[in-house]
Amino acid sequence: AEGLLDGAAAEGEAALAALYERQAPLLRALARRGVRAPRALSTAAEFALNGKVAKLLQADAPDLSAVEAVLDELKAEAVRLDEEALGYSLGRLLRRLAEDVLKGPDDPRAAAVLADAAALAHRRAPSADLWTAQNDVYAAVTRLLPERRARSAKGDVGAAAWCGSLQAAASHL
Repeated sequence: AEGLLDGAAAEGEAALAALYERQAPLLRALARRGVRAPRALSTAAEFALNGKVAKLLQADAPDLSAVEAVLDELKAEAVRLDEEALGYSLGRLLRRLAEDVLKGPDDPRAAAVLADAAALAHRRAPSADLWTAQNDVYAAVTRLLPERRARSAKGDVGAAAWCGSLQAAASHL
C-alpha cells in the first residue's frame, strides 16, 4: 500500500508543479495588480515553490542563491511561504554544515557555505531551530579557532578565510 501511495504522491506533485510552471506568469501579473489568485493556482504555486525550497536545501551542495531566488519568487507572486518547513530545512542544513566544519576544519569552502547558510537563516527564517548548529559552531570557535588564527597571523590565507567565515557564521547563529 505504501508503494501505491508513493506513486500517487509523486504523480500529484508532478501535476501541481507542471500547473504552476504553466501559470507562473499569470500569478505574477495578478500579484502585481493586487488581485488574489484562484485557490487552485495559489495551491499549486504554494506546493511547487515550497517543495522546491525544501529540495534545494536538502542537496549535498545547496545552491543558496537559488533558494533566495525561489523565496523572492514566493513573495513576488504573493504565495504563502511555509515558514515552519523553511525553518526545519534550514536547521537541518545548518546542523549538517556545522558538522562538516568540525570534521574538516581545514576546508575554508565548508566554513564559507556555513556562513552563507547562517546568514540566510538569520534573514529568512528567524524561528529556525539552530541549537545543534550553534553548539557545533561554538565547539569550532573554542577548539579550532585559536589555532587557525595563529596560522592566519603567519600568512596562511586559507586559515584566514576559514576564521572569517566561522566568525560570520557565529554572528548569524
